[in-house]
Amino acid sequence: MKIPPAIAIILLGDQLTKFLVRYYLYPGQEIKIFSFFSLTYVRNSGLLFGLFPGSNSWLAVLSFFILLGLWWQRKVIFPSDRLGNLAWQIILAGGLGNLLDRIIQGEVIDFLDFYWQNWHWPAFNLADVSVNVGIFFWALSAITKEMKKNVSSSI
Repeated sequence: MKIPPAIAIILLGDQLTKFLVRYYLYPGQEIKIFSFFSLTYVRNSGLLFGLFPGSNSWLAVLSFFILLGLWWQRKVIFPSDRLGNLAWQIILAGGLGNLLDRIIQGEVIDFLDFYWQNWHWPAFNLADVSVNVGIFFWALSAITKEMKKNVSSSI
C-alpha cells in the first residue's frame, strides 16, 4: 500500500521534532525563542489542554478507532476534491503522530509554547497543528463544494 505524500511528510516531521525535543531537552525545560514563544518539553498523558491526565491508554484506543473510522469513511466524510483529500491526509497524519506517541512514549510530547503577558496557551506539537489545519481545509472544501452546487443549480 502506498502512503499518501502529505501523510508521510507530516508524520515524519512530527516524529522528528518530537525526537529532537526528547533528545535535547529534559521534561519541563524551556528555551525562550521570542518574547511570546518558547520551546518547552511537556509530556501530556491526557487530552488537549491537559484534560483527563493519566488517561493515555483509553485515549490511545479511542484515537485508534477514530482514525480507523476516518480511513474507512473518507469517501463519505470528506469532499472528493483535491482540498478534501488533502484535508483527510493532514488530519490522519496528525492523529497518527499523536497515537504513535501514546503507544511508544506512553504520553504525547508537546513543545510549542505560546504566551502573552499573563495569558498562556497550553503547549502543543506539529501533529496538533496538522489536525487543526486539516479541519480548516475540510471546512473550506465543504463550503466551496456547497457554493459550487448552489451556483450550478441556480443557472
